[in-house]
Amino acid sequence: MKAVQKYTLSAVGAAMPVVLGGCTGMSPQDGNTAIGAGVGAAIGGVTGHEIDD
Repeated sequence: MKAVQKYTLSAVGAAMPVVLGGCTGMSPQDGNTAIGAGVGAAIGGVTGHEIDD
């Protein structure tokens, strides 16, 4: 399981510059939408993890 977490963290770290680079031309409304989507995904991930345990 730790190997999966290690590779997941590496993949997220490698993807972050690409994802953040795509945000440079966003309007404030687009940026807020992206932030809301990210926060919602994080909350859903934590909730889903807690339900499975």
